[in-house]
Amino acid sequence: MGAWDLRGQSPHETHLLADPCVNVVFEEGTSRVVGVRTRMWRRVLEGHGCVRAVKLRAGSVRALLDVDAHTLTDQLTPLSDLVDGTKGLAASILLPHDPARGLERLASWLRERLRDDPEARVATRIVDRIRADGVTRVEAVAEACSRAFARCSACSAVTWAPRPSP
Repeated sequence: MGAWDLRGQSPHETHLLADPCVNVVFEEGTSRVVGVRTRMWRRVLEGHGCVRAVKLRAGSVRALLDVDAHTLTDQLTPLSDLVDGTKGLAASILLPHDPARGLERLASWLRERLRDDPEARVATRIVDRIRADGVTRVEAVAEACSRAFARCSACSAVTWAPRPSP
């Protein structure tokens, strides 16, 4: 959990590095899904607050959310746009007086939401293969996982949206 108390102080701009994973962030009034970031981004912190977040394993977005990961690239999407029934969820997860209970509530929510998605299984297997073998080219991934890669739309779960040409 991250927390800040800047009451009586100037706002603070924090810089966050690009991150190759999707995160689900709980914050009172603004819980969100943070897509894969392709560049550093900034956030101004003021007043006081706290967040608790879950970094999703590469390729696992579809096991938790009904969305392809590439559609989230460089986006901050309100959690309520992607998941029904989130009213009051952040408050129960952030429980400032009992962080352990808040963490258990988060784990419980994740267990309730997670589903066995065949495409997510293939995508995480591909990511594991890349990590283990140090594969750096799509052709090598396709070769290593050819049948699963070709038949499954999971590649949308492990790729970024194409960047426009400068």
